[in-house]
Amino acid sequence: MPAERPTVLASFASVRIPPEEAAAIAVLLVESMLVAWHRKQVSLAAGAYRLRRQLTVAFESEGGVKSLMYDALARRRAASAAPTGRRTKSALPRRG
Repeated sequence: MPAERPTVLASFASVRIPPEEAAAIAVLLVESMLVAWHRKQVSLAAGAYRLRRQLTVAFESEGGVKSLMYDALARRRAASAAPTGRRTKSALPRRG
């Protein structure tokens, strides 16, 4: 009968990372998290700017608020009419 295979595939108890390399890995992790956070901030700021610009244009033009609302409703209807076979990010959940 052949020898049984070990159940543990990897053991990290014997792995030793020098302090300089551990510090470099930690700095890389923190740096990548900061980059992701800054990208998210820029994305949110750009969305707020677009919304502010749309509202300014809508309030300054005649019938702008009404057309802004109709456009938003049309986008919602188009998103809810997405294919039901697969779920997309832009699709709204169905009610009822």
